[in-house]
Amino acid sequence: EDVLARLTVMPFATVDALPADAIDTGLHTSEWRLSTVPDTRFVYVKAGDGVIERWARAIDQIACR
Repeated sequence: EDVLARLTVMPFATVDALPADAIDTGLHTSEWRLSTVPDTRFVYVKAGDGVIERWARAIDQIACR
């Protein structure tokens, strides 16, 4: 829904595949795996159903109230 789009360096996106330079961080839940890439603007999250999401870095700190 683009709720945080204006607060991140790039919009959230669903992608077809992890980039070739993605590195699995070992951080995971039963449903999600976190990968990083050399481009520090993004991390990638892969769901158990195979969906891969690109999450962008925040421009400034995002705080919940």
